[in-house]
Amino acid sequence: MGWDQGLSPEQKRVARHICTHARLLAGPGTGKTRVMTSRAAYLIEEHDVPASEILAITFTRAAASELKNRVTVLLEGQVVPQFSTLHSFAFRSILQLGAGERLPSPIRIADDYEERWIIEEDIKRLFVLDRVDDARDLIARLSADWETLAADVDDWEERFHNPQFLGA
Repeated sequence: MGWDQGLSPEQKRVARHICTHARLLAGPGTGKTRVMTSRAAYLIEEHDVPASEILAITFTRAAASELKNRVTVLLEGQVVPQFSTLHSFAFRSILQLGAGERLPSPIRIADDYEERWIIEEDIKRLFVLDRVDDARDLIARLSADWETLAADVDDWEERFHNPQFLGA
């Protein structure tokens, strides 16, 4: 099966996008999964990009699984790229960079107590903030910028309220 089978002209254009990174934002039912799987197959079949150099990140395990299944069909038995959720990718990266030694075992999401008395206190201390609320505000601003995609604007890092916080 060809990588572009069943794609609209606009979807083909998006799937053929050539740059280092790509982000696909579209509403439900618009063919995001089809475009992402076609893009991966296109890069492998038409540009000889090794599957190990392709990473597709999505929000849910179900979506990552669906992407992998569809690309497996498109590539008919070839090695497929890595499809991951944002959270599992971030977690894997943290562990690969050696931060796993400093994490609790077993690894889990920080509860309210740990967030307040460990994480926010550490941020307050590291950035010499006056109050824990200032640490909370930094986290809230960062979260809001990610949610609204403001973090994707050029020079966002320099304009963020506390660029040193981003670096840390």
